[in-house]
Amino acid sequence: MSLLFITDFLPPNFSATGQYTYYFAKCYSKKKIKTTLVGIGNSNEIIKDNFLKIIKFTAPKLKKNSFISRFKWNLYCCLKICFLTYKIKNEFNYLIFNGAPQLLIYFVPILNIFLNKKIVYRTTDFFPETLIALSKKFFLKSIITKLLLFLTDKIRQKFYKVQYLGYDQRLFMEKKISTKKSQVKRDLCLIKFKDQRIIKKKYKIIMYSGNLGLAHDYKTFLNGYKKFNKENKNHFKLWINATGQYLEPFLEELKKEKIKYTYTKTVPINKLGYLLSKADIHLVFLKNEFSSIVLPSKIYCLLKSKKKIIYIGPESSDLFYLINKEKYKNFHINNGDDNKVKNILKELSV
Repeated sequence: MSLLFITDFLPPNFSATGQYTYYFAKCYSKKKIKTTLVGIGNSNEIIKDNFLKIIKFTAPKLKKNSFISRFKWNLYCCLKICFLTYKIKNEFNYLIFNGAPQLLIYFVPILNIFLNKKIVYRTTDFFPETLIALSKKFFLKSIITKLLLFLTDKIRQKFYKVQYLGYDQRLFMEKKISTKKSQVKRDLCLIKFKDQRIIKKKYKIIMYSGNLGLAHDYKTFLNGYKKFNKENKNHFKLWINATGQYLEPFLEELKKEKIKYTYTKTVPINKLGYLLSKADIHLVFLKNEFSSIVLPSKIYCLLKSKKKIIYIGPESSDLFYLINKEKYKNFHINNGDDNKVKNILKELSV
């Protein structure tokens, strides 16, 4: 057996999907399975290490706020990946890819006409479902749903195997299509936590870490936090360590409401355990419309940190199942229920 993994950003510029793909590729190579990994790096290079070969290529700078830039970047990366994959077509039997770059799902079936390999599709963020959830114009949403989603589901049915990140994703997908083979294969926490000395302080730290993007409902927390602060002062310190399209709007609203916070840039993965251990309470947000198509992988490290978690989002997501599976007490709040946010903060402030 020989494997080819395809992803987006590889070290040192990891993406979440890149981190896990890199980890899984290394695991298979340690089992003496011939493994190749193709992804985006800082240079065009090939790195060989016993049973593992890593092929990196450079890509144009991605401007996440520009639709045209994102489309050009996706197109370039997909074509480059196809070219590099075809060059090594005799070196693998199974091709494993995930949801990044987003358009790759439309290129792989065409490429496989010339490869004739077994394709394993790993459902990270669903596309075009995420695009449909973001679309506000009824006509555009209708066109995407009827044409692009129909095509995508037909493609998914043809893959040798589909790997789901959660049971919610499998339930969501298999209501629509039948797959040849499927399995739930979760992400995991790739960082280590050192035992921290307990330091008594007059306040508790609430932390939001990671991506704060269009799938995340920060407003429910913000509204509840405002209500709590009107009646209770200096119980919490809010720490934001994030990137994403909603980061600036979130910080602007905090400033507007004169809510004190600390903002720091995201840290390398080798420092993430130290950062997360500084919090007393972690925040996880998810909008209703993104349930079962987005599963933030950071949840596994937050659970491993053994700190309390406030999850604001739908019960239908596996996030709800994961936080309630733990023995220590975590908290769930439905989107829009800012009064419950206030009440939970009161409970946690004691």
